[in-house]
Amino acid sequence: MRLKEFILLGFLSGALVITSVACEDQTPKGTSSGGDTSSDTDSSGDGSIDQFTYDPSYGSFNEDGIWEQAQEFCYPPDFPADKKCEGGQGLWSKALQMALWFFNVNKSGEGVYCTDVQWRGDAHLSDAHILLKAGDPNGVDMSQEYIDKYKDVFDPDGDGEVDLAGGYYDAGDFIKFELTQGYMASTIAWSMYEFPDAFSKTGLEGEALDQIKWVADFFLKSTFIEDKSLPVDQWNVVGFAHQVGDDSDHTCGWMPPELRDPSFCPRKGFFATHENPAADVTANSAAALALVGALLKEEDPEYSKKCINYAIALYNFAGIEPSALATAAGGLYVSEYAYDDLAWAASWLYEATKDDKYLDEAIEWLYNLPGFSKTCVEELVKWNGYSDTNACWSESWTHVWNSLRSGVFVRLAAEMTEANNKYAGLFQMIAKIDTMQWVDGKASPQGFSCKVDVSWGMGRYNSAGQLVALAYAKNFPDDPDADRIIEWAKTQSLYLLGDNEVNGDPEGKSFMMGFTELSPNTPTQPHHAAGHASIYGLPEKPEDNRHIIWGALVNGPTCDDTHVDDRADFGSNEVTIDYNAAWVGALAGNTYFQSKKDGEFWKKADWCPEPDFPPIEPPIDEFYTMGRINNEGDCRSQVEITMINESIHPPRYNEFLTARYYIDVTELEEKGIDPATMTAKITYDNGAAEFGEPTQISGPFKCEDTESEEAKNTWYFTLSYEGYKFWGEQVKLKGPRTTQVDFGVPDGGSCTWDASNDWSYDSLPTDERIKTPHITAYGEDGKLLWGEEPPCHPIQKKIVPPPSID
Repeated sequence: MRLKEFILLGFLSGALVITSVACEDQTPKGTSSGGDTSSDTDSSGDGSIDQFTYDPSYGSFNEDGIWEQAQEFCYPPDFPADKKCEGGQGLWSKALQMALWFFNVNKSGEGVYCTDVQWRGDAHLSDAHILLKAGDPNGVDMSQEYIDKYKDVFDPDGDGEVDLAGGYYDAGDFIKFELTQGYMASTIAWSMYEFPDAFSKTGLEGEALDQIKWVADFFLKSTFIEDKSLPVDQWNVVGFAHQVGDDSDHTCGWMPPELRDPSFCPRKGFFATHENPAADVTANSAAALALVGALLKEEDPEYSKKCINYAIALYNFAGIEPSALATAAGGLYVSEYAYDDLAWAASWLYEATKDDKYLDEAIEWLYNLPGFSKTCVEELVKWNGYSDTNACWSESWTHVWNSLRSGVFVRLAAEMTEANNKYAGLFQMIAKIDTMQWVDGKASPQGFSCKVDVSWGMGRYNSAGQLVALAYAKNFPDDPDADRIIEWAKTQSLYLLGDNEVNGDPEGKSFMMGFTELSPNTPTQPHHAAGHASIYGLPEKPEDNRHIIWGALVNGPTCDDTHVDDRADFGSNEVTIDYNAAWVGALAGNTYFQSKKDGEFWKKADWCPEPDFPPIEPPIDEFYTMGRINNEGDCRSQVEITMINESIHPPRYNEFLTARYYIDVTELEEKGIDPATMTAKITYDNGAAEFGEPTQISGPFKCEDTESEEAKNTWYFTLSYEGYKFWGEQVKLKGPRTTQVDFGVPDGGSCTWDASNDWSYDSLPTDERIKTPHITAYGEDGKLLWGEEPPCHPIQKKIVPPPSID
């Protein structure tokens, strides 16, 4: 990961202060640190601050003398961080920028908080503690006998766990699959290999490398090798973790990933091993690592070598049982076969090592494809008898996670041509046939190509078709159809970006969330739990997303130019890392070609993406109280107090929450009643009743130990939720916390209880609960998080939104 900056904001003497803290390899947890205005205050009586004992960097005094403390807030750095680009802002570079940014939304593990996505944090850190135990819901799918045999390899530190943290979530849920991560990494890397200027001239190269290295790092830690002192060709891979989580993820609850916990959302690790081999996932990851290694040979030779060595080991492991497939729990992502994965891996190992054996092996693996006969190939090559109607193979799909054949054929055609291999002409013809089936094949009335016409993921298939076609045009520029192929791909990407009349709307529709250059209409309901961030735990409530998932490609239109923007319609509005990987490939190819003129790079080409991206979301009240009057009498008043954790920047638990209820005791003292005799009795507590986590109440406490009238007349009780994890308004996450509290004094027959002058009682309704800034909320070390304190404190404080920055 490149150096990020954790930006904290505040005020100093009324002026904005920005503190930039380098946090490479550091992960700020929970709430960011900052000036603590709860202690070390000056009590000289004139309201001044001793700057040696009081940190003023998070607030300023307003005209009423109240200290306005800025809410803590994280401002992620711009994406891309590299501002070096050529020309002005361009449509293609903006689209590629957004599509690439999307992957940050699906990152898992440590190092996510306050990096590229304002509303994502570290998540599933428990994946670093998968139990090395057979049969456990949070264990592994290996037999105990196999675990024991290779325990020193899986568990060198002897803690009984295996670390599978990191990687990417597959889609809008939180399972991690090798097949889609491997496809994502190899497809982005392939795009960088074919169209390098699309990344280097836009400043996006570093960001793209970050994305694929995040996958590579995860694959490297997921590969368990018995003895790495041996030559690489002799490395024995005893296990490769190809999946974390299973189908129970879908029934665990609709919530952000930061809040998931293995106690109620188990996380099992699934492995390819000698007792349960899986050539599809191991070969697929070998291809991804080989590609990453090839790209980083000059920039990071040590890391490159490591990736290539692991790729060789995984490829050899896959070749032991080439017909074996991973059987994902619940039938998710099961390959048709692994021969295309093996050929894909071999083709990129050839590119990474220039060892001819890999080129030969890639061809041999393809002969195992049903319908692709070695006899046919040899006969056609011998007699030069191949044509666009007779080439031994006709592709029915395109380059997607379960079908890498299109990419294999176009890549091998280019490598064979460069190597003057005798099969080069035939493989080029196969790749050309595949491409032209997209260019001249079935299309919607508005021209959207539907070679693969299915009810799920049409935008993904079309994007992959574009990538393959543009790779063909780039590698075979002298083909008479090259210009037509390039123009076709341009029209397809423009359609997906909004140049259409989908659903009969003349304003069109963009299928990439947040992209409005060509149409004001973009998806509003992608199927993505983190982006939706529903505090209710319901996909349908609220209707619209909490966050814009910039760059997310939804499934796309149907072949009749219609689309349903409905979170529940997976066929229309699913978003996944493999969809966006194909989309990045298409956009990279279009960025590359549309910035050329007459075959040369156009000097006036606009390569620059949006300079201030992504937009900063406004803050919300993340931790707050709500209240209402439940009952009142002569000697007591009953108040309902609800503590809510609605944190979204990012979602997080806070185990230090407390609330204060302030009471004016003037009338008690006038009656000669000692305020210390006040009582507070909890008559209902959903924390205790529903979750076995009772709210604690303490007090009464005098506001401050000073002689001011406000301090003498104001006392408070504290409600404590410390040690408890809760979020939102959903039972699974134990939130919110609601208590009914009776405040008052013992009934002596002549007591007077006037709650109307109480700071926390004032303005409370008797019907629906409302937000109550006068029932203040605090976090760790008594730091004010919500509301406004009464003037009894030497420094009266209130929480205000953080300042905005340009």
